[in-house]
Parts: sequence; C-alpha cells; structure tokens
Amino acid sequence: MNGWHGLINPSMRFPSLEKPIIQDIVYRHAEDAAFLWLQRDRLVRAPDACLDDIQNIDQKIRAHINGLQVAELAGWNTAWDALQQFTEPGEMFVACAVAFALPYDEKLFQKLLNLLDAEPRTQRGFLSACAWSEAKRVIPVMKRFFHSESSQQHEIGIAVCALRRINPPGNVIHFALTQHHTDLQTRALRAIGETGLQEYVHHLQKMLADYKDEPLFWASWSLVLSGDRGPALEQLCHIMQDTQHPYQNRALSLAIRALPFDRAGDYINHMGEDAGLLREAIIGCGILGSSESIPWLIHCMSNLDLARIAGSAFSRITGVCLDEEGLTAEPPTVDLEDDENVDSDYPWPDADNIEKWWQSHSASYEPGQRYLSGRRLDREHMIHVLEKGTQALRRGVAIDLMLSGHHSFLCNTSQS
Repeated sequence: MNGWHGLINPSMRFPSLEKPIIQDIVYRHAEDAAFLWLQRDRLVRAPDACLDDIQNIDQKIRAHINGLQVAELAGWNTAWDALQQFTEPGEMFVACAVAFALPYDEKLFQKLLNLLDAEPRTQRGFLSACAWSEAKRVIPVMKRFFHSESSQQHEIGIAVCALRRINPPGNVIHFALTQHHTDLQTRALRAIGETGLQEYVHHLQKMLADYKDEPLFWASWSLVLSGDRGPALEQLCHIMQDTQHPYQNRALSLAIRALPFDRAGDYINHMGEDAGLLREAIIGCGILGSSESIPWLIHCMSNLDLARIAGSAFSRITGVCLDEEGLTAEPPTVDLEDDENVDSDYPWPDADNIEKWWQSHSASYEPGQRYLSGRRLDREHMIHVLEKGTQALRRGVAIDLMLSGHHSFLCNTSQS
C-alpha cells in the first residue's frame, strides 16, 4: 500500500480462535438440563405452582440447551450418550431439544424415534421437547412425520400439534379417525377438543355410539368442550360417578362445569349421598364454586380421610389461604390410608376456626352463583387466574374459558 508493507507479516502464524470443547462442561449442561426438566415436569402438575415458576425454570433449561447447541456435534453426542445410558424421559427431552436446536438431520430424529419405540415411557420427554422448542424448528419436522407410513409418527405429529394448539395440516385428523389403530384414533379424538376443531363435531356426534372404552371418553370429552350438551355430556356424567374408570377425574372436571348450575348441584348432592363418592362430591363442590356447599364442606373437615380435600375445596371457592389466615390444624397422629396421595399437598384445616370465618363472611356470597378464589366467575376474573393463579386453578379456568366461548381452544397450562 503506497510502498508501506504494513504490520502483518504473511509468514506469521496465529493461534486458532476456536476454543476447544471442554467435555466436562458439556456433560454438565446435559445433566443439569435433564434434572431441571424433571423439576419442570413435577411443577406443571403441582397444585400450588404458578406460571412464573414455570417461566423461571424454563429460562434455566434454555441456558443449558443453548450450551449444548454451541457445542454442536459434541453437544448432541453427549445428550445421546446420556439418553442411552439412562433411557429416562428427562434425558429424552434433552436429546430431542438439542436435535431441534441444531440444523435438521433426519438421522438424529430417526435414532430418537427408534429408541422411543423401544422405550415408550420416554415419550413424555420427547413430546415435551416438541412443545417446548421453537415452533420454526419443530413444525417442519412434524410435517415430515405426517408423510411417514408409521402410525407412531402420525400419532406423535398429532400430539405435538395439539400440545402447541395448532391445527394439524390437511386431512391428518380425518385419516387418523378412520384407522383401525386405537392409539392413533384416540389421540386424534383428544386433539379435536384441545384445538377446538369444530368441523369434526358433526362427525363425532354421528359416531359416538360406535366408540368404546378410551376412544368413547375422548370423543365425549371433545364434544362437550366444543359445545355439545347431548349424549356426550350424559356419558361424562356417567363416567364421573364410576370410581373404576381411569378418566373419572377428567370427566368430573368437565361435566360439572358444562352442566347447568342447578343440575350440577343435583349430581353433587346425589354423589354426596353415596359413601363411595364422597370425595368426588367434595371435589365437585370446589369445581362448581357454590357458596351454598360451604357449610357441608366444613362438616366434612371433621372426617380425617376427607378433611384436606374439603379444605382445598373451601379455599378454591373463597380464595382463603388456610396457612396465611391461621386456619390450619396440627396433623393427626393416626396413620391415614391416603397419606401419600395428592392430599398430602394440602394443609390440615381447622374446622372450628373456618366455621367462625364463614359466619363472618358468608353474607358476601350470593346463592346460585359460581365463585372462584372469592370472586364471581366472570371473564375478567378467569383471565386473571389464568395469568396469576396456581396450576390447579389455571387448569380449571382454561376449561371454563373454552366452555363459555371466550377461548376457541383449550389453553395449555403446561406451556410458559
């Protein structure tokens, strides 16, 4: 340059700017991401967790997945090795999330699908990664699944579309409904309700009598979510009183909300007269949100087997946190059969003090109205609960919002 040779000598050697992969750190990313996913998986089902909790743990998971993505092939190999070693849903989530984070490679996904076929229990992690990862990376892969001849891939594709609350492309749902493959058919029936596919309502109404077992439940469930109040709702009412049915709780949660207020109360009263359905009657009171049921709920708190679930229903209706208001009692010293079930998440209510609280606050509640967290259940309150409430309340108002026509699909409360 004008006779100046510059500062750079062409023969000089410079060290590589690429930093070496520190395998211990990459392994730690994979390990921590799997552990955090297990926490997340428990969190979305925990009754007292909230959206902020899920968002906070998602940020931590994302940081570890980004670390594996930066490591590129080394990140994938580490995630895959961990999955082969442990074969757990958490490791499947990490490997699948890394596969989505990298440029598309059909071989990677085929390896995951092969392992998924051999170890079906890892499917929860696989689907979670499909719902959690960026849409622009997931959707193209799902479209490839729908071109496959594999029923498994079609089922996964429909499940992912439903989890993301997007309509499956083309005639995917119709194809699934016509197949003699129970799992595929069942997933399609469920997706119709979750994504609000009204175009299939007439088809399900005509076919309802032909379904049995699990497909019958999901066909009824989707029809009721979509606004049907005929035989499908009657089917759910029958299931919610069947203690042997695997979907009794789901049927109860939807049917009580879909029934007219007085008729729902009649069903709850009927269940309350059956010793084998007392628990379901208490849960139904909390779902319906009728203040008229509170004296009976307080009475149920004297029964050690029902006390905590009755206290939970009382809190659901009134919004009173028993711990914060000093309305809890010391746990009994006797052993209880249900001590290790979900009731252990709830505090022991102090029936006497709760009775006094109710005597001084009952005038604020109108008969014949639905209450949730101390307020009448209107659209504004439902939206607030969906944004700020606990997971137990969020799952309920997601159904209420769809049944009332304020949402055209069922909000996925597991997503952040």
